[in-house]
Amino acid sequence: MSDAHWIEFGSMLKRLHATRLPAQLLSQIRRENFAPQWLEWDRRIQAQIKSCEYNDPFQKELADFWLEKYSPISIILERTETLAKMMRESDLEFNLCHADIHTANVLITSDDKIFIVDWDETMLAPKERDLMFVMGSIFGDRLGGRAEQLFFEGYGETKVNALALAYYRYDWCVEDIGVFADQVFTLEEVGEETKKDSIWWIKNLFAKGNSVELALNTEIEI
Repeated sequence: MSDAHWIEFGSMLKRLHATRLPAQLLSQIRRENFAPQWLEWDRRIQAQIKSCEYNDPFQKELADFWLEKYSPISIILERTETLAKMMRESDLEFNLCHADIHTANVLITSDDKIFIVDWDETMLAPKERDLMFVMGSIFGDRLGGRAEQLFFEGYGETKVNALALAYYRYDWCVEDIGVFADQVFTLEEVGEETKKDSIWWIKNLFAKGNSVELALNTEIEI
């Protein structure tokens, strides 16, 4: 994405967040409830990982890595639960959000037009649900932080709620750990390549500068 693309991306997301839907449509869109879908599943694996013996080589590889990262995963699960409770008690404005707005869902045509795709997760939520994908440079920013700056040139000045941003960063970690671990530990008829990819994705979450580090480094009083 060029500088102009990042600015336009910010402008498009601002227009989305400012959209006010008629009541009939509004009632059909799901609303954020701050109940992390994968939290309890992750907790079950966390509780059994030390005592289970895995014969499947992919399960064993992931179990060994999970044990290596047992402490940060414990922190992630605990903080996610705490932040979810705090968010349920908060009073933030809800906006129309794409909810999965990483750059893989931003398409640029040969004539330089931008389209946002994959609207399956659309929801009413605090705007930080979308801004989380831009702030911190996890997804698609290869410009040393400049992409975020350009994005907000298009989006405009806005006050970012630190609590909401922290919650969504932690929730993203919990979901990715759960979704990919499920493909290794639980789901049947999953091919070796899928299992291999799932393990790679989980390990990548813990890579320097990626999702786990960003969440753990988010400054928030809990």
